[in-house]
Amino acid sequence: MIKIRQKRNRFNDKLKQKLGDLPPTTKLNGILLVMLFYAVMTLIMLVRAFDKNERAITIKHIDPAPLIDTHR
Repeated sequence: MIKIRQKRNRFNDKLKQKLGDLPPTTKLNGILLVMLFYAVMTLIMLVRAFDKNERAITIKHIDPAPLIDTHR
């Protein structure tokens, strides 16, 4: 278990070092790229949710669980 923790910590330290060495514009471009991906995927999900054909997302609600009567 200790070896796994050491490997994880070593990996995290290397990753932090590599990300820290990137120029600020590269960091900003990476953040903007992730935000753009999120916005596009959100837009796709919203369009599919309100689509009127057979490809639309179907929302199924869970039936409420029956209450258990404990006063017998």
